[in-house]
Amino acid sequence: LLMASITRFRPRITSAATGRGPLPHGAWVHAVRSSMARTTGRLLCSAHGDAEPQPKLSRDAMLGSLRACGKRGRWRIALDIIAELEMEQRANESGGGSALPTSAWRDVMLACRKHRRLAEMLDLVTRMGPEQIDTVIVNELLHAARIEEDYQLALPFWRAMRGEPLGEWRGGGGAGARGAGEGADDDVDIVGGIAESVGDDVASALEATRTAASSRWSAARAKLLASAVSAAEVIARAASERSEAVRPDGLSYQHMLTLCGPVGRWSEALALVGEMRIPPAEPTAKCQPEALATHLFAAVRACTRDRRWREAVQLGHAVPPSMFSNDKFFTRLVLGAAAAAPDAALASELVTQHLRGIASHEDYAALLRAARASRDVFAAREAWDAMLVANVKPDEQCFAQIIGSEVEAAMAARQAAGPGRAAGAAPKEDSGCVGGAVEIERAMALLREAASVLEPPLAGVVLIASLGSAISARFMGLASESIALLHAAELPVEFAAQVRVLEIGAELGEWPLVAAEAAVAAKRHTSSVEHHDRQALTAVVAAARLAEAEGAAPIGVVDALVSLLSVNESAPSRLYDGRGKSCKDGSDAAEERRLASRRYSKSIAISADESPIDVIFEDDSLLAVSKPSGVSTIPRHRFEGESMVNRVVHYLGGRSPYVLHRLDNPTSGVLLFGKNRPAARSLAKQFSLRHLSKVYLAALCCADDAASPPESFDVDAPIARHPTSSLLSWIPTDEDKEAKSRAQRALTHFRAVGRAAHLVLCEARPVTGRMHQIRIHAEHAGWPIAGDTQYGAARQPNPQCGRLLLHAHSLQIEHPELGTPMRFVAPIPEDYLAELKRLDLDLSFLELTSLKSETPQAID
Repeated sequence: LLMASITRFRPRITSAATGRGPLPHGAWVHAVRSSMARTTGRLLCSAHGDAEPQPKLSRDAMLGSLRACGKRGRWRIALDIIAELEMEQRANESGGGSALPTSAWRDVMLACRKHRRLAEMLDLVTRMGPEQIDTVIVNELLHAARIEEDYQLALPFWRAMRGEPLGEWRGGGGAGARGAGEGADDDVDIVGGIAESVGDDVASALEATRTAASSRWSAARAKLLASAVSAAEVIARAASERSEAVRPDGLSYQHMLTLCGPVGRWSEALALVGEMRIPPAEPTAKCQPEALATHLFAAVRACTRDRRWREAVQLGHAVPPSMFSNDKFFTRLVLGAAAAAPDAALASELVTQHLRGIASHEDYAALLRAARASRDVFAAREAWDAMLVANVKPDEQCFAQIIGSEVEAAMAARQAAGPGRAAGAAPKEDSGCVGGAVEIERAMALLREAASVLEPPLAGVVLIASLGSAISARFMGLASESIALLHAAELPVEFAAQVRVLEIGAELGEWPLVAAEAAVAAKRHTSSVEHHDRQALTAVVAAARLAEAEGAAPIGVVDALVSLLSVNESAPSRLYDGRGKSCKDGSDAAEERRLASRRYSKSIAISADESPIDVIFEDDSLLAVSKPSGVSTIPRHRFEGESMVNRVVHYLGGRSPYVLHRLDNPTSGVLLFGKNRPAARSLAKQFSLRHLSKVYLAALCCADDAASPPESFDVDAPIARHPTSSLLSWIPTDEDKEAKSRAQRALTHFRAVGRAAHLVLCEARPVTGRMHQIRIHAEHAGWPIAGDTQYGAARQPNPQCGRLLLHAHSLQIEHPELGTPMRFVAPIPEDYLAELKRLDLDLSFLELTSLKSETPQAID
């Protein structure tokens, strides 16, 4: 049978051998070609009356064939054979026949696992019974869940194996539905896959597509979960009756730790590692040093995936040195964690000892990053010298990190020296070490070296990073040098950065440098000035006029600034595509510079802001806060602060949250953050598929000569990014077909809840999520939001409102771990209510509607 099974007739031959199918044409001829297969040929013929009847395959022969199927992964044949063996066992039960050996079930499970047949494996577990389940069987289930990367599906098997209560669990977020039935892995992009056949009603299209996708996916998933529950109950009974045969071993821990890694289940991984270090009454493989080192790798990976750098570093200190020497990938994984934690001592040990002779510029960049994050400029200098001694050529990341270390050391020295001289002034040769002048000299020397030895695109990364550090630390001289080197290399300089340098120079009173920078910027900058940059530049001009009148600024500063301000909207505009990406400079060199800048940006830790936050709800998975008006959601640059992300970083003790959505700077209301990777992935999917509900409060302006908004109305108009500003959106006209093709469909429902003479307070429910969607749709309908100076500024009430009257009142989601609907409500701010009262809106209706303040709650 084994010889015949290597032919192309394998499935049908097996069926014929068991007497359940016809003998395939040519199978006998193919089998008897080898003298070693003549016995098999006679058996096949006898099964079909071609010779004297012979008995069927013996039990031992079928078990041997089952072992071969398990090794080769022939799961269909294995299922047929085990079914035949079960039939024989049931027929022989009255005669006292022996039960099937556990090894037979192991072989079938192995064959099914190799082809990811999880549904069939669960069915086998329910068929075999508790007396035949052992650790190997459960490990096959854990291995299958590990292949599918489905932690939630493996969890009940793990709990049952350990004799723990199964409890309530959810099987979400994995690919475990694969193999459970037809259409199990069909997923639909709800936002991008609106069916045209539904019609023009976007809400109906979204709902129809969402329902179809959910029904196809959930049906297969529900079937798989029902089988998993039954299998877990059988395993639990086996563990209670035969605890010595069903208990976790080293491979079980490996499967669970590997499942924790990709999804960032760092707390579970740490608990597993801590449990493995406890010697049990009977030593097992899980406590061997080699096994522990292997499992530590998975635990470190889980910590790094969820940005738990300190926990990863603690595990790194527990790793045997031999593992670092033998596994360079793991060494670099711990090195990255040490750079982010930061732990400069561990990073130095890894680079200088375990990576000695093979360390690359990326390894030294991580070491320099750790030293910089630790505020240890001497460690950074030692790392730089060690890199040069090792003949490793520094790249743009190395230059950027060492220059950043010098700048931050100069800022610390300036603060320690006190207000001796103008902070941030250009260093002088005779200034000694006052105010960090020595560190700034080092930084400038390194900056010039980077500009000379690196290719222009990569040198631009260093120069822009230096410019950012100088702006953050308020060193005018270093900022001017960075801009000059950028101009010398013919590299672009963001006009916003130039304006920020001018602001710093005006604040520090460095008017000669301000005049020089303004003159250069006026010659270099040829595109139009955006609104917020023009406002900042106008403030600098006003300060220069005052300083010139008082004699503090030399003659000509105002003229230089005015010449820069004269660059107006008539100049060529910078073009943006429909998603706000710049259409200019698409060369390979520019793309390389952008990628390198992104790598450097990610290496900078987001600063913490000690400003208080109003927490609406918090647990281990998510954090809901109430954002005030006038505070941005994310910082414009990582070296800047004063955003909600910076405040949350301080609230979480220095750990960065997962940003799930944003609110405009002038908008207040509910803002949701993820606290761990699994929760962030689940919530991000809800936002992407629009499986949530948002309610905004929008106060719409009504002009005297315009009709008042009706009780309810919908705005269905596509939205695209503005062609000349990445910070604005617009609704393209029918004549602009190119912009119309790039626009994305958008729908907003409005419902009036309160009225005044020239104001209507509405509930706004966005079905889609486009930038500035509610504001643009309100202006498009003819009733712009009060206080909006960007969309519908000409129709604002007089006097204008002190803030934008748009408030994200509530947000309803499904909890990523519990699966229960949750609604978070942000109370209406006092400044919002004050503006409504000033505009003569009766606020008594708030006590009779759903708009009154509510506490976070679960929805039944």
